[in-house]
Amino acid sequence: MRSASTSASPPAGRPATPIPTATAWVRRGWEALRPHSSGVYVNFLSDEGAAGVRTAYGRRLDRLVALKDRYDPGNLFRMNANIPPSRDAGAATTPG
Repeated sequence: MRSASTSASPPAGRPATPIPTATAWVRRGWEALRPHSSGVYVNFLSDEGAAGVRTAYGRRLDRLVALKDRYDPGNLFRMNANIPPSRDAGAATTPG
């Protein structure tokens, strides 16, 4: 098993704002490597959204959503590669 991580950072002393050309370069590189990949490491997710979470957890995601529904239906713990609760669970705990 091999692992690779690619990132781009601004030079020292420059603001840490996104640089569109660097972001595009990293994404093009990832797209070139994707056919040779078997998944993603959840701690490397950034702004991939729900598709990235599904790729990282695969068939385990449904079980994790069920756990989220039971223990965190209000989605308090969401500042990560978020596994949101199902819509029904969140609606049941929304104050009205």
